[in-house]
Amino acid sequence: MILCMGVVVSVWASFGAPERSVEQVFEIPPVDQQWKALYDKIEGSSHQEKGHNASSTWEMKAVSEISLWKTEVALQETAQKLYSTLDAEGQALMLKAHKAWRAFVQLQAEFVSDDCRRGSARGLFMRDILETEMQQRTQLYKEMLEGRSVAAGAGLSLYP
Repeated sequence: MILCMGVVVSVWASFGAPERSVEQVFEIPPVDQQWKALYDKIEGSSHQEKGHNASSTWEMKAVSEISLWKTEVALQETAQKLYSTLDAEGQALMLKAHKAWRAFVQLQAEFVSDDCRRGSARGLFMRDILETEMQQRTQLYKEMLEGRSVAAGAGLSLYP
């Protein structure tokens, strides 16, 4: 993620961009060192404490950015595991779906937070939306790894 004038600009929302390799699509992003440095200065030994103790807008953004990064790492790790269990046809389909989903999520976050387009809180709202969507996608991938499917009696929580 890149922060540009208080708004999250995703480096992975590149649907329609040049073809990306499997490694690039499921790449584990590095933590942004500037956000991490600010996050580390916030008082507290847990993420929850740091979130509670964040007092400035920049500190709140740092907590939000680190939370989003952790969520993305979990998503990408789970996506890599699921991808490795699929046959060639399933892998090709997952790549297309994953890239399209990422593009949708980025646009959804921008659209839903549009009412505060020029506000300093827009980045926070966008991160919350992105994080929620990533958590749901991670849960879907985990359920698929467990063998749950829309055809199975257990079903998927996202598509009951």
